[in-house]
Amino acid sequence: MERNRKFLVRLSDKEMEDLDRCVKKTGMSREGYIRCLLKDKRPVEIPPAPYYDLMREVHALGNNMNQIAHRAHALGMIDAPVYQRNAKKVGELGDRLALVTLPK
Repeated sequence: MERNRKFLVRLSDKEMEDLDRCVKKTGMSREGYIRCLLKDKRPVEIPPAPYYDLMREVHALGNNMNQIAHRAHALGMIDAPVYQRNAKKVGELGDRLALVTLPK
């Protein structure tokens, strides 16, 4: 999409500080932030770095549990269906974490 139209908006120092604070939380540009608002979408804040570390760990744990469950089922070593359900729950938890908007 070609963006060749521009407009000037005058803001007070406080309004500009507020805008910049909101924009910084999202990692977007001012222009992108305003375009998002124009589309009736709420810009989402970037989660802190530990959130992504936690997500990687949860997904890795779920994958490992799933692999162990398949191996255990093949060898008849443990109650594989119960283990498989738990592994699935860990994976679902990771999926739900990915959709969470963290509080401010």
